[in-house]
Order: sequence, then structure tokens, then C-alpha cells
Amino acid sequence: MTIGGSDSAGSAAIQVDLKTFQRFDLHAASVITCVTAQNSLVVTHVEPFSCYSVGQQNEAVFSDLVIPALKFGMLYPSEIVDAGESPGV
Repeated sequence: MTIGGSDSAGSAAIQVDLKTFQRFDLHAASVITCVTAQNSLVVTHVEPFSCYSVGQQNEAVFSDLVIPALKFGMLYPSEIVDAGESPGV
């Protein structure tokens, strides 16, 4: 599972993590922490998801899937780190 931000340009963040998982024939679960407005040159805006929303995504995934590994990306804002304790980790 990957936990991090979403890149509107598609060249980083969750989008690249999902491509990498697919390349290795792995099921790709994800939790989105924020969305960005960016292109190949600049990030112009970051909109964080609420800690509640991130925690709910986390709980939904862990309630249904066995997650053998986690990959962390952009945890923004820092309060996201405490948004939910992963029951299987």
C-alpha cells in the first residue's frame, strides 16, 4: 500500500507508486493525504485532506486487505501521521 499525495501532472507521488506496483504485478492499494496543483516545473497549490478522511481511507483498506508492506510519500500536514493507527502493521 502507498500512502501519500496525488500529483496532478502524473509524474510523481501516488500516480508513480501505482505504476511501479503494477510493473511488479502487485495489487496497489492507496491512501491519499493531499492533492497538488502542479506541472513539471512548479507546485502551485497543495490541498490537504482532513485527518479524519485519511484515517477513514486507512481503516477501509485494512478492514478488507492484508497489507504486507507500506510505502510512504507526502504526509501533509504533519498531523496526518497520527490520523490512524494501522491495525495490521
